[in-house]
Amino acid sequence: MKIRNGFVSNSSSSSFVVFGFKVKSDPEMICKLLSLSTENIKLDKDDPDYYNDELWDFIYTETRHPNNIEFVIINDDSNEGVIVGKEIAVASSSKDFYLKETSFSTKNLKTMETRLKEVQQEFGIESEIKLFTGMQSC
Repeated sequence: MKIRNGFVSNSSSSSFVVFGFKVKSDPEMICKLLSLSTENIKLDKDDPDYYNDELWDFIYTETRHPNNIEFVIINDDSNEGVIVGKEIAVASSSKDFYLKETSFSTKNLKTMETRLKEVQQEFGIESEIKLFTGMQSC
């Protein structure tokens, strides 16, 4: 009989490649940045923890459907904020085990960079635009 010691998980995870920037973890600002309407959410603004939890649940639910929004949000485990950007590639253990082949020309990336800079200027964000890779639970 074999016994496994170490990390074992039944949760799903996804690997990602995102072209974007980091921003502080402010759910209200992120909803505005993503143009997400929160009018259908019943939020208790007197309880900041409840308020933030409800908004984050809403944000992550909406960003699980990248065709519905312009940008995705990736939680950054370093506690430096979240990553906002264009999803270049994603593979999830819950649906497809392999990263689907995608390609973007330099022209495509420059167009994405221009749009990201417009959003940064509109919201007063000064973080560097980068290519982010990693894994997150979903």
